[in-house]
Amino acid sequence: MWANPSYNSQLSDGPIKGVWYLEFAEDEENSRQLSEPVYIRGLRWKISASSRTNCDHKCLSFYLQCNAEDCGGHYLSAGSGQLDSGQSDSGQLSNVGLSTVQLSWHSISNANWSCAWSATFIIVSQTEGKKDLIRDYRNTFNATNNRAGYALFTSLKKLRDPKNGWYDALNDSVILEVDVIADKPHGVERACSLDDGDVSVERAEDDGFEKHQQPTTDPQ
Repeated sequence: MWANPSYNSQLSDGPIKGVWYLEFAEDEENSRQLSEPVYIRGLRWKISASSRTNCDHKCLSFYLQCNAEDCGGHYLSAGSGQLDSGQSDSGQLSNVGLSTVQLSWHSISNANWSCAWSATFIIVSQTEGKKDLIRDYRNTFNATNNRAGYALFTSLKKLRDPKNGWYDALNDSVILEVDVIADKPHGVERACSLDDGDVSVERAEDDGFEKHQQPTTDPQ
């Protein structure tokens, strides 16, 4: 079961933090669980986790994905988290011009979009004095490579070991956290609809980001 993620402003272009909660159950083995979305740089980000068996050992798989459900020309509603054909939620910004206006934001990505990012994958300690399990990852997402992470993040045996402090036996749950920092993307526009019906489009600028080495391979 996933709880709603917490994050910075949906329109934030800076570092953003999402926290998701996952409960394991034996009958859910090998079934992927997907979080609610968080919006970073106008793109739709989620994390997924599942338990899988590898060489007779049960393991936790832990992934980050970006715009995985997006299709070129569609809009991603920055408030509802649903893929649609142009509907959006409205937000309010003050001190724009001489008055307060109503704004609706959309993200538009073409087939050649890309976004470089770095992330910290964390299993959060739920026991005082115990350390989190932390792994860092750097990559570049695009339309064909939109999911990355760890097929074998840790074993379920180690995950549930009381000595590590990660597993809450009472609630049968662990806390998974991903902190993401994304560079300005290519091929992504942010459309703003004003309350008077006008629409302006802001294109994300080329930030000259470097190509990062991929530390692991996503088996899909």
